[in-house]
Amino acid sequence: MSHSRRIDIGSPTLNEAFDELRADYDLSKQTRFRRSRAGVSAVGKHADYHYRSESQFFRAMELSRDIDRNDIVVGQAVDRLVANVIQDGFSLDTQVEPLTADERREGKRRRSSLDDDLTARWKAWAENEDACDLAGEADFHTLERLTLRHSIVDGDILHLPIADAGSLETCEAHRCKTPSNTSRNVVLGVLLDETTRKRLEYWLTKEEVGISSIVTKVGNIRKYPARQRDRITGRDERAVIHCYHPKRKSQTRGFTAFAPFGMATEHHDDLQFAQLIKARVAASYAILEEMPPGLPGGAKSAAGATGVQSTETLSDGTSRDLDGLGPGMRYRSRPGGKLVGFSPNVPNPEFFEHSMLILTFISINLGLPVQLLLLDPKQTNFSGWRGAMDQARLGFRNLQRWLATSFHARVYRWKVRQWMSEDRILEAEYGRIGEQLFAHRWNPPRWPYIEPMKDASAGILRVRNLQTSPRRLAAENGFDWWEISEEAIQDNGDVIRNAKRKAAAVNGEFPDDPDRVSWREVLCLPTPDRVGAQVTPTESSQQPITQGAADE
Repeated sequence: MSHSRRIDIGSPTLNEAFDELRADYDLSKQTRFRRSRAGVSAVGKHADYHYRSESQFFRAMELSRDIDRNDIVVGQAVDRLVANVIQDGFSLDTQVEPLTADERREGKRRRSSLDDDLTARWKAWAENEDACDLAGEADFHTLERLTLRHSIVDGDILHLPIADAGSLETCEAHRCKTPSNTSRNVVLGVLLDETTRKRLEYWLTKEEVGISSIVTKVGNIRKYPARQRDRITGRDERAVIHCYHPKRKSQTRGFTAFAPFGMATEHHDDLQFAQLIKARVAASYAILEEMPPGLPGGAKSAAGATGVQSTETLSDGTSRDLDGLGPGMRYRSRPGGKLVGFSPNVPNPEFFEHSMLILTFISINLGLPVQLLLLDPKQTNFSGWRGAMDQARLGFRNLQRWLATSFHARVYRWKVRQWMSEDRILEAEYGRIGEQLFAHRWNPPRWPYIEPMKDASAGILRVRNLQTSPRRLAAENGFDWWEISEEAIQDNGDVIRNAKRKAAAVNGEFPDDPDRVSWREVLCLPTPDRVGAQVTPTESSQQPITQGAADE
């Protein structure tokens, strides 16, 4: 008997069904091939929606702090990132009264007395721990380093400018909280305007709140206005310096940079611990006893003790003896038993590849080449090292620009306003030039050349071909061109004066010698390629010098 199978032409084939499954935007489709993500809204939400659970927000912060404190890799990775971005600190370049083009052509100094005064004031304040930090423990360089580090680990950090003391009070991120009994539009301790999301107030817990205390009342916090009207400038100036690195415009608070790789870090830490235990066991004499069937003898036979013994009670009420494991142990078999050595491969080859993969996850999330994280460039060649460092420095410069804008510039503006309130002369200068009084630039540090000769030659070539200016090239390397040029002119002038004195002394010793010694012959200055390093006397200069020419 024959059977026939009916084929439904209208039903899609497997390939057609798969193509239909992948149609349009695959990202928005929920299928059994994709995991379900919690906290994803189908109608679109602002950034703060994903931090709607304040307890989970602060738990993530504390977990990141624990990883930073205890993990064998991550804390060092953050230190490496901060060290590359901050280095010796940012340098201030005040630009209150820049010279005009005519004044520059006349060779006048770029910096005015007002520039020098503000720079001296800033340096005296920034290098004084008691003046800079309300707690008297950190100078400005320490604060800028901690600001970047907290923004990476915690997500954000807050500084309160204290006008009476002229110092900064630093508040860690966990102090900015929302009490449970408020109905106002407060997001993680920040009061927002209901229409523009503009920050109105920061609600901070008191520093003496206990370890296990829970903020339940509005009275347990202190409210700080985000901005206050300044008497001199007439503007709403920042009263709280909130430093965080947002990924969305609607993000009110920062979030830890450890979020993408936190779970991988925990597995890496556990894996390292397991390998250490495994290596410790393998370092001992590990002996396995094989017993033939029917061999008489109980658990306590002629076998010798292997170390400290203990008894373990099992779930069925029986017990068994446990022999401790330790280096150099000796194990004697019972009659008829066979001892087999156990020597595992610790660690196995796959361990190194897996560990490097996790370290790579950590590195790319922090913007570090894995070779820089490990301080070991042997896994790549010179070209690979230079390419990785060039890409990493793009991220370093981005962090430098963010830090200079969100922290340095705001602190400097607050200090200038404070100096104006204490100095009527400075206040009068503001009345004369206005906002120009706050003009300045932060010069972030740069990195040493990877190939000094090639990089320095490239800089010279760029200047000669008008691809950049000397001042911009100096700024790229973290220097002030006007300061360098003035120092170079001063140094060269001093050495030329000494050379001329020496040449005059030599010529005075030999007044009858027709060959007069030039100061260039006792000094060799570095000169551009188009000018000779040393002037060679021409034939005419070799002729006897007349009295009149000598007097000239």
